[in-house]
Parts: sequence; structure tokens; C-alpha cells
Amino acid sequence: MHALRRLRGRLPDGARQMIGREMTVAEVVDAVLKDRIFYEESGGGVTISGGEPLLQPRFVTALALAIRATGVHLALDTTGFGCTNICSRRPAFPIWCCMT
Repeated sequence: MHALRRLRGRLPDGARQMIGREMTVAEVVDAVLKDRIFYEESGGGVTISGGEPLLQPRFVTALALAIRATGVHLALDTTGFGCTNICSRRPAFPIWCCMT
């Protein structure tokens, strides 16, 4: 704890910056489809994860529907936080079981 207090204010410029970029559903799907041959040959697919994806329900639902429409396998890595508001009424998640 004391070491963290000493470091505060001493980090070099840019040491704590956002890495990545915002993308639309279409941009993500385009990126996914570039690896389609790999998914088809390996039986793999796309996993939506990172932090808690269900905290962005509109985007995750739209992305899941778009990916499913391409025929690429899809999984969701989630803690289930917020799941009762999403999975129970959205067709993007037909086989996912929500925690209660």
C-alpha cells in the first residue's frame, strides 16, 4: 500500500492510457470473418468476453445476433451479472443458461 502511494504522481506520461479503439458491430464482424476459414477448419469460433460483457447489453446482443447470422460458432464468457435482464428476453442467447 505504501509503495502504491509513493508511485502515485510519479508514473511517466502515457503509462496509464487506454489501449484499443471503439468499433461498430459491423467492424467487429468484418474482423471475425477474416478468420472464418480457421473457425471452419478447427471447429472454433468467437468468444465474447473481457470485463463483464453484459454491462454493454445492446452492443453484445447486436454483436451476438450478427455473428450467429454468419454461421460462426459463438460463446459468451460472463459472470452472469445482469443476465436475468438480458438472456431471458433476447434471441441472441438461446442456449445460454442464466444464473438466478
